Amino acid sequence: VRDTSCVVQWAAAGTGIDLQLLEKSSLIVRYNLANSHTAASAFVSTAVYSVYWSAPTLNLNLSQSSLEVEGNALSEVSVDQAFAVFWNSPEITATNFSIASVKRNVIINSNADILIAFNAYKLARVDVAFGSYFNISENSIHDSHSNSQLWAVVLGANSTSMSVAVLYNSSINADYNEVGTVTGENIGATGLVAARLSLVIHSSAVFSASGNTVTSGTLSKTLSAVQLSASELQVLCYGQSAFTIDSNAVISSAATTSLHSVLVTSKSGNITFIASYSSNMSFSQNAITGSLATLSLVAVHYIESASNIVVKVENLANFRVD
Repeated sequence: VRDTSCVVQWAAAGTGIDLQLLEKSSLIVRYNLANSHTAASAFVSTAVYSVYWSAPTLNLNLSQSSLEVEGNALSEVSVDQAFAVFWNSPEITATNFSIASVKRNVIINSNADILIAFNAYKLARVDVAFGSYFNISENSIHDSHSNSQLWAVVLGANSTSMSVAVLYNSSINADYNEVGTVTGENIGATGLVAARLSLVIHSSAVFSASGNTVTSGTLSKTLSAVQLSASELQVLCYGQSAFTIDSNAVISSAATTSLHSVLVTSKSGNITFIASYSSNMSFSQNAITGSLATLSLVAVHYIESASNIVVKVENLANFRVD
């Protein structure tokens, strides 16, 4: 019986891992499988991972290059914690027409207290610039149960700060992540979580968390297709850029406490949205259908701050909630 088990593992206990992809190079991590029948994950008592990268600092630096972590899967495990892809303490820089993608990673038919398809745990910093893309899409969990956390994608952690910058014709897309036919205490498709969360989208750049869905989720506390949660949350969008949280849905789900298609929350501080210079911020066409919350409200868009909510729209910008 082992504490942890991985199919693909990069781990460093010292200074960390520094991955540099330069000048049209690529790293591809695809189609790794961990299940109850593989030697890598048999008889695991606490945690199992298909792809596990962990270090005090995990620096992923791309320039004119590509990183593809796609199609990794985990199935038929029953453990304390289960992750298809797990990155511990990453910092990500993609510049000069680089592409980083974490797509179509999946968990099916599994049980764990914490069950996450892609977890960028303690994500500290993401810089995507000069025609580059960071695509976190189509990750999913199906037919599974969690006693605590069940998410297709989680970026960050409650205990650490996260800074995200998307600059100069670049984009971050956390789209079409999906959770279906699951039970758990806290369920969602895409979540950004931090003590302090700063999002800067500038110069024809895009940040998108759209098309995420939760279908047939049953839980005891909270459910949301998209969640942004931080003690202090600030989103700045300017220079003909776009921040879009659109077309997310909760379908045929039951919650005993609260249920939202989009939840933006600050439990101890402020929430600030600033749109300027022909930029667009939108929380549009999000939906809840055939779903129930028995104690708290059902909200299509829900923004809650312990202190203040500031929305500033100027210089031909748009802020849409429709």
